[in-house]
Amino acid sequence: MHSCVRFLRTLISTTLCLILPTGSYSQDDTTNTTWADSVYVKLKDSLQLAKELDESELIAQSLIAFGDFYKRNGAVNQALLNYQKAADYLSKEDTSLVYIQLQSGIIQFRLRQYPSALDYFNKGLGLSQSIGYKNGEAMCAGFIGSCYEKLSIYDKAIVYQKVSLDLFIELEHASGLALAHENLGSIYEDLQDFDRSLAYFEKALFFTNVKTDADRYINILNNIADIHRKTGDFNRALVESQEVLVLALKNHNQHQIESAYKDISKVLYELKAYQEAFLNLKLSDSINEVILQDQNRQQLNALQSLYDAKTKNARIEVLLKENEIGKVQNRVLWLGVILLFTLAGGSYFYQRNHKKQQLRISRYKQKILEVELENKLMEQQSMVREIELKTSSLSNYSLNLAQRNKTLTTIARTLTNIKGRKQMDIDQKLTELVREITKEVSEKREWERFMEYFSQIHPLFIKKLQQCSNSNLTASELRLCMLIKLNMTSSEMAEVLKVTPDSIRVARYRLRKKLPIDKGEKLVVFLLQIA
Repeated sequence: MHSCVRFLRTLISTTLCLILPTGSYSQDDTTNTTWADSVYVKLKDSLQLAKELDESELIAQSLIAFGDFYKRNGAVNQALLNYQKAADYLSKEDTSLVYIQLQSGIIQFRLRQYPSALDYFNKGLGLSQSIGYKNGEAMCAGFIGSCYEKLSIYDKAIVYQKVSLDLFIELEHASGLALAHENLGSIYEDLQDFDRSLAYFEKALFFTNVKTDADRYINILNNIADIHRKTGDFNRALVESQEVLVLALKNHNQHQIESAYKDISKVLYELKAYQEAFLNLKLSDSINEVILQDQNRQQLNALQSLYDAKTKNARIEVLLKENEIGKVQNRVLWLGVILLFTLAGGSYFYQRNHKKQQLRISRYKQKILEVELENKLMEQQSMVREIELKTSSLSNYSLNLAQRNKTLTTIARTLTNIKGRKQMDIDQKLTELVREITKEVSEKREWERFMEYFSQIHPLFIKKLQQCSNSNLTASELRLCMLIKLNMTSSEMAEVLKVTPDSIRVARYRLRKKLPIDKGEKLVVFLLQIA
């Protein structure tokens, strides 16, 4: 018995190492599928063995490992479900319960569900205090402060971050000290108290080892450069942003590379080096586009791998049950033959046993159908979550498009004003640059990409809209309908379409006349009802 328990603990530890690899996530589709299959099977085997041994602690650890597996693959609903099941198996308060609250809170935090995240982190904080788990107490307090920062409740955010800082000082935890100082610097930056913010960021940098925690070091240095830019020290900000770029390139950190190019562009714009600013902004946009494509590809691959692993496992279970049913049927037949050759009265017992076996078979089939129905319901919930994420991504893309057009238009206007100077070389150069920026602002390619994203989420919207309209809708009216469908405000739609809010109002009025909308019914309600 004890040897089985030791073996199971080793199996769970090995599987956890597979779930949280130290290397890169850049795996091809085949590798992802193989990895997911392997880990899923190992986790299922360890959970089954733990249940056979009736070891509550081992069952809980297996369920936590399942939660980590689903969390890594983006199946957050399944992750939360397994964390909750694990908590139900833990009869005493210990660090595992704190870990469950932390991971559940982190999932809600990443989904921007800050009130729900606060509930989990507060529970984790209370548990950590009751069992004297200082490290968990420090982590929970820090996350609570981050939630209050996102909710713009800065006084509470500062209080909890300082509690986290004091605990990490007591623990002499270098990375924790760096994290707490960085969080405090971020809060004071939001409050525009740049002196305090800079002081905390510099302390965070002091506690961060560039060799062992390069990503955090780069992020903190980027924050320091941003503070210098906001306070007007553009030359120093430029040097620090360039240092961030070098470190990010060395560590292949795509997010920091994109951020560094964007910050360099902002500083160069302030230094009136408009052409260099524009080139760096283009580099930032191109890298950001690659990052988004990679993230989407990785998430789709992960979800596909997870689905394939579940499908294969379900097929195996069905085959095993079919085999069990076949064995039961064979036993019944042999029993009938034996009873027929022994005595005539045995037929009665045969019929009774046969009915029992048929009832068992029916129950087995019913259970299989129930499992299939449950799997379909879970798939539908996952698809609803995926559609919500895609809709959020599409809205963010629209706002980013508006901000990009606004930025490029401002640069173009500035360059046009400079164009009036009487130096011939400058005039020719600026004319070419204005032409290039104006071409960049061209909406054709952007709208084609926007239409592609929109059609993925609402494939039949345009067709149904055209069918119910009183007359053919123009391209501009179709674009307006799509933006209203995304529940955007008039000011946001004006920025995307590069028109005034009054023009949006007039366009909405004309659009109502072409659609069969009842008097008193709102346009946005009518469009949202079109599937």
